[in-house]
Amino acid sequence: MIIKPTIMFGNFKEEFLFFLLGATGIFGYYIMENIALKYTTAINVGLIVTTAPIFTSIISFVFGKENINIKNIFLGFSLVVLGLIVMYYNKVTPFKIGDLLAIIGAICFGLYSFLVGKIHKKFYGILIIRKTLFWSIFLLFIYTVFHKTSFHTISYINYNTILLNLLFLAILASGLYFLIWRWSISIIGANKTSNYIYLVPLILNELINIHIIIASILIILGLYFSQK
Repeated sequence: MIIKPTIMFGNFKEEFLFFLLGATGIFGYYIMENIALKYTTAINVGLIVTTAPIFTSIISFVFGKENINIKNIFLGFSLVVLGLIVMYYNKVTPFKIGDLLAIIGAICFGLYSFLVGKIHKKFYGILIIRKTLFWSIFLLFIYTVFHKTSFHTISYINYNTILLNLLFLAILASGLYFLIWRWSISIIGANKTSNYIYLVPLILNELINIHIIIASILIILGLYFSQK
């Protein structure tokens, strides 16, 4: 707001696009992911979230009429899935409601990446982020009110830890993340940018063994073929 203090609400069509960005990229994706973690394992959620790029490609192909190499997308996605199977083959759990919520979250993020790819040339990056955050906060407020969220357990948590976590989420995981993500889309496009979400399971996994090494190679190969 300091950088662009005079920019308010645009016409309905433009504002609706920003609303969709907030509803999919922040509210839908993060709400679905966090609720999913209550009903399934973090491993399952991390695995499912990596399907977001394929949803970006499908949405781009159907609605954006973009020229996409379906064979390379399918090959890359297959290698990624194979890598994830190798990584988690001994940790597979039955399909749960949390897995379905994670899939919905992945679809939301795929739609968000597609929308950013469509509007990044028309609006300033800071404006996109500001309005995206505005609508996501608006939706989160409504969700909190109707969900009747209780904060009484906060007294049992270390306030310094809470503050540091909130600062990390606000500055790095939200502000800087969305700025870099939008910048990346403007340079290499929504589909190629989304493919880098395949690296999430590699970053989150702490154990290094032969399965992780093989899975890493397969995921990197999948990322490579998806961008050709």
